[in-house]
Amino acid sequence: MLKSHVVRDTEMEADLGPLLGQAGVALSPLRPSGIARIGERRIDVTAESDFVEAGTPVVVVSVAGNKITVQKSA
Repeated sequence: MLKSHVVRDTEMEADLGPLLGQAGVALSPLRPSGIARIGERRIDVTAESDFVEAGTPVVVVSVAGNKITVQKSA
């Protein structure tokens, strides 16, 4: 019998919650979704705006479940 651990949304959110407000960089173009490096983690993110070029500094503005939203860093 296969035993596995199912991650609940609240567990996932608790793991990702500390990312809120952290700075990072877009590793791929965000159109509006793509990949960013936040700290030491590569994470699937969604840009608040329509398009963010790869290499652009970003900041995490919201974490809802496993959805992380970023915007261009000022």
